[in-house]
Amino acid sequence: MIKSSKTRYLILFCTFFWCALHNSFAWDKILIGFLLALFVNFLYRRFLAGPSSPSHSVPLSVLWRYPFLLLAQIAKSGFFTARLILQNDVAPVLAILPCRLKNEWLRTIVANSITLTPGRVSVELTADHYIVLCIGAIGQNPENLYRQIAEPFETLLMKGDTDA
Repeated sequence: MIKSSKTRYLILFCTFFWCALHNSFAWDKILIGFLLALFVNFLYRRFLAGPSSPSHSVPLSVLWRYPFLLLAQIAKSGFFTARLILQNDVAPVLAILPCRLKNEWLRTIVANSITLTPGRVSVELTADHYIVLCIGAIGQNPENLYRQIAEPFETLLMKGDTDA
């Protein structure tokens, strides 16, 4: 029934996540979580995944490190944004940042991660750049902005960019 080991791990992870959300590892919660994970997997394979669907596989090391990188960037940006607000030095700027990833899915992850960091909003994403609304960027050169905003995410995700 369950064909690949990746699918087994995904179903186990979804079951564990379901139980964690319910704050209970009772047998009924485990069973419901397992059945829901099977059902979602079935729906995905039946209606969304096809022979022409793109692969979104990323190395496991990247998947483990990305949440920590995201939290660190959120904290760093939060302190920077709070300092700007307390100093009354808020100056919104639209910045055009280069995009070095080729995989559209990974570019979308970076754009969403930029939006999650305080003081920054991804406005547009194209094949070769991000347009980001950020505060406190007046007078900064675009390469420095790229190094602060997008490069940490892209550097890690380049290990999973099979299109590059």
